[in-house]
Amino acid sequence: MLEPDVNDRPRGFWLKEMCGLFLLFWMLLLILSLLSFDRSDPSLNHAVSSSEVANLGGLIGAYTAGFLNDLFGSGSLVLPVVLGGVAIGCLTRRLSLTWWRWVGCALLGISALVFFAALDVSIGDLSGGGMIGAVIARGSQALFSPFGATLLWLFVFFVGLQLFVDLSWRRLMTRTGDVLGLFLGRFVQRDEAGTMPGRESDGNSDADFAFEAVPESGDRPRAASLQETPPINL
Repeated sequence: MLEPDVNDRPRGFWLKEMCGLFLLFWMLLLILSLLSFDRSDPSLNHAVSSSEVANLGGLIGAYTAGFLNDLFGSGSLVLPVVLGGVAIGCLTRRLSLTWWRWVGCALLGISALVFFAALDVSIGDLSGGGMIGAVIARGSQALFSPFGATLLWLFVFFVGLQLFVDLSWRRLMTRTGDVLGLFLGRFVQRDEAGTMPGRESDGNSDADFAFEAVPESGDRPRAASLQETPPINL
């Protein structure tokens, strides 16, 4: 099979691939920098006398992680995921995200910042939702009260989840109902099978049967009902 000619490739092909590789590099650097973030490292608002840096990304990683922690807190871990999505979209069209998936990703990120700020979630030395998450959380609580703000951001989170993963709640509820119905049906069948052998016989019950003795010829037994035969009116 002949390889396609270089001249047949679309214009800007090499530029998009180089951008994709650059974003993948920064994604890996951000992951290393954020996961190894140390508050004792130097940052834009924190100066230290020691020249030793504990961050795996070096001095650049320490400053970058410190800046992102001030802005987004624990929500900074969403940024490498976004960079990875953009990088994959630059490298291949098949895995590129549509615009509504990007909208869902943005809604998920904002709601994550708010919840991280409200619950003060810490991941390593990353804490809360940063200044942006704190401002959004306080503003929404002032407008809707804490309970109303929680309902609002839960709604935003589920809308973002539906857009990002292309989720159909109707289909999900239908499948959940089918699974629960199958499970309950098997449970009821087991319960009925467990109670049948232990059922006691009552002489006045319509469901009781008496079996005749098996004749010597080997014929199968016949069931005879104990109910009285009603009289026939001539």
